[in-house]
Amino acid sequence: MPQLLVIAVFCLAQGQTLAKDPLEALQATAKRYVEAVVKHDDKTLVSLYPPAVFERVDRARLIELIAHDRDEMKKKGLSIKSFEAGPASKPVQGADGQLYGAVPTTLVLDAPEAMITLKSFLIGVSKDQGKTWVYIDGANSADAVRREYTDLPEELILPAKQKPGYQLKTSVLESAEPVKTGKP
Repeated sequence: MPQLLVIAVFCLAQGQTLAKDPLEALQATAKRYVEAVVKHDDKTLVSLYPPAVFERVDRARLIELIAHDRDEMKKKGLSIKSFEAGPASKPVQGADGQLYGAVPTTLVLDAPEAMITLKSFLIGVSKDQGKTWVYIDGANSADAVRREYTDLPEELILPAKQKPGYQLKTSVLESAEPVKTGKP
């Protein structure tokens, strides 16, 4: 029994999941991805990036860049209120033998004057028939992702880019000058 626990902890530490169903594993690992973003767990987040990313930038440098971006957000008064992964699409096999799945995401940022909602997606990629997954961020647009990752199967349906949603905070509205209408 203790050996099974050690194996489970090792698998989770390596970005793996014990789920047998590829869809379950895709969803569970996507949830770990968004939780890592919210908790500022940059090591876990980077462990869920595709190996191709590390051909361009070293892991340690990438972790520094993520922390720098978070600091820049903080300086602008932005913080993550929530980040959630929606229901994943059924994985699709690509011509390269890998599985691909799309996971819609909703990121809510707390800004000084408003709450900003950003709808995007992650693309899960598995080289081992769905046992482990790494993720490509689709924040730019489906077209941009397809241009950069040409191996994505056409059957993989990616969500369309959506405009950000803004909800003004009440305190901003209460402190605003009254609107003058008509004649004085």
